[in-house]
Order: sequence, then structure tokens, then C-alpha cells
Amino acid sequence: MVVTSVTSYMWVPAYDPVTFLDDFSGSAIDSSLWLFVGSVQKTNSAQGRIHLGRSIVTLESDTHGVAFLSHTYATRWPSGVEYGAWRGDIEFLTRFNGFSEGSSSVIIARTDGGWVGIVDHQFTYFDEEPTSARSMYVLGARVDSDWHTFKISFSNDGRKVYWDGNLAVKLTTVTKFTKILLGHTDPGPRSGGSMSFDWFRSCAMH
Repeated sequence: MVVTSVTSYMWVPAYDPVTFLDDFSGSAIDSSLWLFVGSVQKTNSAQGRIHLGRSIVTLESDTHGVAFLSHTYATRWPSGVEYGAWRGDIEFLTRFNGFSEGSSSVIIARTDGGWVGIVDHQFTYFDEEPTSARSMYVLGARVDSDWHTFKISFSNDGRKVYWDGNLAVKLTTVTKFTKILLGHTDPGPRSGGSMSFDWFRSCAMH
């Protein structure tokens, strides 16, 4: 893991990019960068699991459960208001390992504006903005267990989504980002599964 700029809250906006790369090579998740969430209140006893080994992190969520790593890019001003990064990229290498019992969909990662996951046995990006016109975009024609690269770029023009290096979706909404949630975030009766991440990197301009 390499950190090339300050990631904590600042009293003034930072104009230098905040960049970090995590290859998950340690014996535990770096708690200064990530928070692991493996359960949700007011649900059943489903528990999420995390495994590290061979420079890979694997997240497993049961049906009705969650399992994700959370990182924030928010900058807090003296007024107490938090602002997200106004430009930057988020990118990672991921592999789908299978659904939990009874599940047919799973979220791989979520950030501002939408999420990437598997729906109807297809890799998809689900755009949640605006909420009145949510749309789903197919990234891969059929789900498989190969390694795939996902990248999302934010700028004044909106979002660009890349799958395995190819531009797949271009959207004009949501020009800033405040967080990344790696793994399954939405508990449900037919959602959950296992996914692995080989590396993660991001660059954020505040």
C-alpha cells in the first residue's frame, strides 16, 4: 500500500491530488484507509466475511447480508460541511466467485451515482441519478469467473465508466464523488455473493 498525499480531514481544500494504491498484500486490511462492514442492523443474523491471502482480498455476503470495504474522500471545511472530490478516478481489478445460496444478483462496488454488479447473470453498471430515471447498462454479455478491470472517472462533464479498458458508459450527471464501497452493500432476499479484489487505486482532486 502506498499513500502519496494526506487523506485526513483538512481545514482548507487540497489542490494536489490525493492518490493511493492498495495491493492487499498485508496480513490485515489497513484500518487507516478502509472500514470493513459485515453486518446490518434490523436484519437476520447474516454475517459478511473477509479473507486476505496471496495479495487478494475476498468479500463474502450471505443472502440478507452485506460485506464491503468503505473509504471516504470527503473534505471537511470549518463550517462542518463535507465536500467530495471534484475530479478523479477509481479503478480496481475484481473477480466474481459465485452467488450466495438463493441469490441471483450482487453488488461489486458502489460510489456516488451508481454501482457495478451482476444482474440477470450479466456484469452491469446501474445508474441511480436522477432517481426518477434509473438505468442499467450491460458491461459484459455474460458473467464469468475471470479477472476484470473496472474504472470510473469523475469530472465537470460527469462520469465515464470503463470495463476492461473500454469506455462502456458516459453519463452527464454526478460530477463529484465522496466514497467508494467495495463489495456487496444492499441486503436482500435474493442478493449476495463472493468477490475478490487483486488491487485498488484512486486519484482524487479536492
